[in-house]
Amino acid sequence: MRRAATLAAIALTAALAVTACGSDSGGDDDTRSSESSGSYPVTVDSAYGQISLDKEPERILVMSPSYVDMLSSIDIQPVAFATGAIPAADFDSNYPWLAGRYEGEVAPELVTSEFKPSLEKIASYEPDLILGHTWTIPEDMYDDVSAIAPTYVSTDDGSATTEWTVDMKAVGELTQQTQAVDVVLADFDAQVAQNKERVAQLEGRTFNSVAVREAGYQFGSGGWLALLGLTPGQTQGSYTDAPLSPENLDQLSADVLLAYVFNDSDQAKLESDPRFAELPASKNGTVIFGDPAMANAATFPAPGALTYLMDETVPSLEASTLNKAGQ
Repeated sequence: MRRAATLAAIALTAALAVTACGSDSGGDDDTRSSESSGSYPVTVDSAYGQISLDKEPERILVMSPSYVDMLSSIDIQPVAFATGAIPAADFDSNYPWLAGRYEGEVAPELVTSEFKPSLEKIASYEPDLILGHTWTIPEDMYDDVSAIAPTYVSTDDGSATTEWTVDMKAVGELTQQTQAVDVVLADFDAQVAQNKERVAQLEGRTFNSVAVREAGYQFGSGGWLALLGLTPGQTQGSYTDAPLSPENLDQLSADVLLAYVFNDSDQAKLESDPRFAELPASKNGTVIFGDPAMANAATFPAPGALTYLMDETVPSLEASTLNKAGQ
């Protein structure tokens, strides 16, 4: 539930402070084969046990943007998808890497004001497959949701490094597009390798990743930096930890600092603190300020989201003093 609350807070903040375009990480338009790469029935593991499909799903409903990313990368469109607290009109600016990549209905009403699945709304789309996460489909509601249609629930812990690929492969199995998924993952791995080469001098360096709040610095949403060869700093906590209080700013002592900011005043306040200039990341030229769109990309990892994050961060990391030092 703390995970759900954190995600809801990020989404709500992004909705109130819309900012932003990302690139498609999913290979060519003909990635999806003209025929399924296998046959039905098919069974896959998920968070609440195995699920089985007897035939190819034609009306897929998804409860988080990460599945829109995964499905569109293999040329499959969901009939509708949830957005959390973000209004439909603000979706593209909060998820710019998905703009133009979806045809299904943007349906915030799939989630209630208590951030729980709306069974009535879900059923109204007559889905034959539902995709979600444990924080969008809690275990105590799983039986009710899966009674509407077979429901896959991710075991992703939000690490943003490897767990999303488990979901991607499961999606490939459920839609019998495993070959198309293999192409997408190979393409993504190639992009990661190219970006790692651009910041080769940062291999093994440490990072701090925080959301800048009035109460302090909330850890989290930085695991994707491992794709670039970075490791968590000694003081890096997780999203479940208490925020680091403002007077402890100097504890953000990693080589790279990723600070998600949701308004200009918070960034200005951080930069005006005399201790900020003394941080290792400030001296290294490796401070990155992330906006709500980047926070959403880190929260909902998938090929397009992670490619967007690398596009937004690698150029400045590549040009940093720390990266240039060893060249």
